[in-house]
Amino acid sequence: GWDPGGERFSYSEVQLRTLVLMQGRPVLLDNLLIRPEWGVSGVGVLEGHSHVGSPVVVDPRADAEVLAALRAGAEAAARACAGPALAAVTSLAVPGLVLRVLGDSTGDVGRVLADVAAQLRALWCGQPPLARRKY
Repeated sequence: GWDPGGERFSYSEVQLRTLVLMQGRPVLLDNLLIRPEWGVSGVGVLEGHSHVGSPVVVDPRADAEVLAALRAGAEAAARACAGPALAAVTSLAVPGLVLRVLGDSTGDVGRVLADVAAQLRALWCGQPPLARRKY
């Protein structure tokens, strides 16, 4: 929620609905609804934070060992952020995971997401992190 006048959260609602189907059957439904009128940074919404990132990975290689490694990596990346941040990795009913990152800046959330993506690239593809930059 950035505003040229410096006001935060100049929107009325954000809904991020993710539905993952496998063979026509739902294996994940994530429905994040944020309304600033509710107080977005409170407990039970964004836990005192203003930014959220939430990628989903569905892959047969996402076993317990990978989840444990990603949990450790995500938590370490969150601790290394400039501002306070939280990260959690949750397994799915099928091989896969959801990563939820909460922070107070786009940069902090983006860094945690990039660190986890780099960890997956290294584990699964033997590739270095992507060199990302904004244009």
